[in-house]
Amino acid sequence: FMKLALACSMYKFTDGSFQHFQESMKGKKDVVLKYCLPAGCMAVYDLLSFWSLGRLSPAKYQVLLHLRTVMIAFFWQFVMKSRLTAIQWTALTLCIWAAMLTERAAIAELFTGNDARTTLWPYATLAL
Repeated sequence: FMKLALACSMYKFTDGSFQHFQESMKGKKDVVLKYCLPAGCMAVYDLLSFWSLGRLSPAKYQVLLHLRTVMIAFFWQFVMKSRLTAIQWTALTLCIWAAMLTERAAIAELFTGNDARTTLWPYATLAL
């Protein structure tokens, strides 16, 4: 709610009154709806991230977050129909390798399953 209050106050000080804001929102409902979808997705992502972080250790969360970058790269190529260059793949691989080296213990724990408080749900939410 803090972001909303800050955004509203910034609008008030720079662009005009709240009445003008309401009128412009009513006049351009299609634009408002186009902005609501990504905003809703980001809000759900934030909730799921905090939920996952509460159930995973910070090291596991960080490793899985870096591995999600690889998935984004694959989807990027698929959706945008453009291929990443060899240099970009190398840079991505080196970043993932560095993250995995710094969190070796957390990765070993992922595969051995020694942490009793984790289930598959936090991992699945990070995939989003």
